[in-house]
Formats: sequence, C-alpha cells, structure tokens
Amino acid sequence: GFDDRNATQVTSEHVQDQQAYILMYVKKPNVELRKEAAAGIMGDGTAAGGKDAAAADRPRFLISKYWRRKCQYMSTPGPIDNRILCCAHGAPLPPPERSSLSFPVSQEQWAKLQKTHGGGPPIRAESKALCPKCESERIRKREKRSIILLERQSKEHGCANCWYLVDEVWMKEWREFIYGAEHRPGPITNSNLFDEHNKIRSGLEPAKDYRGLREPVWQELQNIYGGGPPIIRQKISIYGPEFSPGESASESGRRPKPMELTRIKCNQTNS
Repeated sequence: GFDDRNATQVTSEHVQDQQAYILMYVKKPNVELRKEAAAGIMGDGTAAGGKDAAAADRPRFLISKYWRRKCQYMSTPGPIDNRILCCAHGAPLPPPERSSLSFPVSQEQWAKLQKTHGGGPPIRAESKALCPKCESERIRKREKRSIILLERQSKEHGCANCWYLVDEVWMKEWREFIYGAEHRPGPITNSNLFDEHNKIRSGLEPAKDYRGLREPVWQELQNIYGGGPPIIRQKISIYGPEFSPGESASESGRRPKPMELTRIKCNQTNS
C-alpha cells in the first residue's frame, strides 16, 4: 500500500515508467456530531417522547428518515431535507402517507438541528392539515371513477326507462372540475331551466341547454352537490311529458311544486 507520511524524491523518468493509479481518501467522521445524532435524532426514545411521558404533550417536528440516515453515515449530512415528506405543491403529506418516511424530534432538537444544518421545511408532527390542491385532486378522481362506474352499470343493467335532465351550464362546470379546474361547482342549478312562472323556458335545446343522465348518475351527483329540482322524462326532450320512475307514461304528469324549485341544499361543501 501507499503511505503519504513516507515519501522519497525520484526522477521524472522513474515516474513515467510507473502505472497509473487512483488515490482514495476516507474522511474521518465528526465525533461530536455523531454523538449528538446518537443521543438525539437516532432514536433513543426521549427525542420522540417515547420514554418521557410528559414529552408526548410537547410540540414535535418531523425529519425525513432519508436525512436521518445521512446523519448515520456522513459526518456532514448537509441541510435538513424534508422534501420527501411534502406533496408536489410543497405542503406536508397526510399523516398516514408520511408516517413511514419520517421520524419525530422535540421542538428543542429541531431548533438546534435547523440552526446547525439549515434546510427544512419545518413539519409539525401533530399537523393534520391537507393540501387543498391534492384534496381537490383526490375528490376529482373519486367522483370521476364513481360516475364512470355508474354509467357502465346503467348500460349493463338496462336502466333506460327514463332520463334526468340537468342544466348544461352546471354540467359544464362539473366537467371542467373533473378534468382539472380548481373551482368546484355548487348545487345543481336546474332552476335555470324554468321561468319566473315555474314553467319550462321556451327554446331550450338538448346538449346546448341541458343534458340527460341515467337515474344512478343523477342520484350520485345530487347526493354530492344537492340542488335540483329533478326533471324526469322518458326521452331526452325537456318538452316531453313528465315522467315518474316506476310509472308508465300515461300515469305520469306530476309537475314539481313551486317550492321544489327553490329547495336547494348542499350535502358537501365546495373546495
């Protein structure tokens, strides 16, 4: 092997006759830092309040296990890196998603680590706040899957005895939300299809002014958003005879009462 402490002078010709080699150096760890890590963030229990019952009530912060591991094997781990504990928008992940990726430390230890190493971002262990953008995306995906499934089941089971007609203005807002818009629609606005006398407005056209939905799809959207009133027809024609599910066309003929046109409730708040 090579020992840099024992060196002798040689000629340039001697150097040129030698084979190339790579000299590797190993940096000795910072003993004090390793002791701090072992006593603090490496899991002796008191850092996370495991052995001290009173510590459980104190504010705690999270550090990523990724950065914690760097402290185990590197003398200078660099700035605290909690990016793995955050979503794509920079907000903390929900507790179930971050629990396996993080390690709790006391507020005092966090302050000391942050002062020494910098970095972050700070994430409180007790924080349960959800990222509004991620939550909106989860709602969007859940609704989309549910509606697609209900539409497929309606076709497979022959739910074709009637149609529920829905204001196209509202349907457009809902489609835009499902495909990425941040604004979530309010209650279903079928009252827009009626005039001031509670009669269907004249000149309304399918697709342009209203859309037809099968009963399971209507029920799902109405349960989520509320609103109405229901407009039920045997065909996608708002000027056709009124229809009630389970009745024949001759037995139908019920028109919503004036109060039904303003009975709008929202089962779920908008994001």
